Amino acid sequence: MKVVRYLAWASVGIAALIMVLAIISYFTKHLLLNVGHGATFLHAINSFLLLGIALFIASKQCCCDKCCNKDEK
Repeated sequence: MKVVRYLAWASVGIAALIMVLAIISYFTKHLLLNVGHGATFLHAINSFLLLGIALFIASKQCCCDKCCNKDEK
């Protein structure tokens, strides 16, 4: 399940990077990555954040005995 959590963090990181690019593009009034509309950045950010949330929820639904039932005494 650690791989799923790493993928979730990567998805959130990509969304944050796109958000920074959108802010830079807005204030400089230049096209970044040849994207003409700010809404396109928002759609990409939304998709990556939702993917990250879904992966975090999926990683919490662990059903194996090796990772969930650790008896630490």
